[in-house]
Amino acid sequence: MLDPDKQIFGLFGVEDFLADGIIHLELERDGKQVNLYLGVVKMRKTNHDRTYFPLLFDNNQFEIITD
Repeated sequence: MLDPDKQIFGLFGVEDFLADGIIHLELERDGKQVNLYLGVVKMRKTNHDRTYFPLLFDNNQFEIITD
């Protein structure tokens, strides 16, 4: 099992090197509440923001909060 505190995104440690892109979903627990965050860890040949943004699900739709 992977250690959730390590920044490894695969079982063998080479998947992130081989992949063109990695989108990571992070879970943060606050009591019984679970907050979701989405981050683009890697997107080859693209200058992108590596910030984790809140991901909301409401009315059968996902929304990423960027501000």
